[in-house]
Amino acid sequence: MGSLLRPSELLKYKTQIEHRDGISYPFYEDFAGYETCEAEAIKDVVNKEIEHGLSVITDGEYSKLMWHLDFVWGFEGVEREEQIILSKKFKEFHEHAGDRETKLCVPSPSHIFGELSWSDNIGGKDAIYKNRQELKAGLVKAYKEFVGGFADLGGKIIQFDDCLWGLFADDNPNSPGNYDSRNMGGGSYVKIANLFLRQLKYDRFFLEWDDERAGSLEALAVFKDRPDTEIILSLLSSKTNTLDDEERVVRLLNEAATIIDKGRLFLSHQCGFASCDGGNELTEDEQWAKINQGQRIAKQYWQTQSV
Repeated sequence: MGSLLRPSELLKYKTQIEHRDGISYPFYEDFAGYETCEAEAIKDVVNKEIEHGLSVITDGEYSKLMWHLDFVWGFEGVEREEQIILSKKFKEFHEHAGDRETKLCVPSPSHIFGELSWSDNIGGKDAIYKNRQELKAGLVKAYKEFVGGFADLGGKIIQFDDCLWGLFADDNPNSPGNYDSRNMGGGSYVKIANLFLRQLKYDRFFLEWDDERAGSLEALAVFKDRPDTEIILSLLSSKTNTLDDEERVVRLLNEAATIIDKGRLFLSHQCGFASCDGGNELTEDEQWAKINQGQRIAKQYWQTQSV
């Protein structure tokens, strides 16, 4: 989970950006006061995350309009990454978080590859890339530069978000995620466990089981022989304005613990509360109440039961 509801002052600028042509990322020169407003909003949300006991701090994705587009706007083609996303925005927020762990969320290279492969960016008359091989080479180069620069600034945790895995699930050819409190689709992890979960070498996987779209927890079995891999179970919904069913959450945690060692499991909300700047259909107070509930459930579960 990374995105949080934007404050109204910041949303005013985001709305202007959406309805204005002839401007270019990061838009600061086009709107007086926007950069300052964004920086102050990030400081404020970092303080709130700390107050609410979050162990890994994000900028709430306040520096973005949407979870993936701003990152792509930072590319020239994908041959060269504009360092303003990294050097200015991340550095300021990282320093404000003090000695707490921070996390940066960006779209995965495979997600960007998938989206661009289906557009006119490949092989068309005005296309930048003649074929998918050229696009892949550009993405590999750009992401290597990006991750290297992120590490140079002190970054240690980077989260790659990918909403396209579900396209390969034959029980429902869509993906998890949300937009404006609506599902982007479904597709069970069981159907893609061997294709993706078993083969990808991430340290942690954020897997969404906030409702029945993701299918059975049996997909977790692919991690049995990977003792260093941790799994964040997104059993809590970020799309609703009501608190989650705690009995359901604990039941699923117990079920997961019969498959994977409990010490490798974590609890989280699904996706984020504002993958796009407009956010989901709940208030800020409702958002923090849901976050507090998740913190309390996790604390009780891992403290009252032996790992």
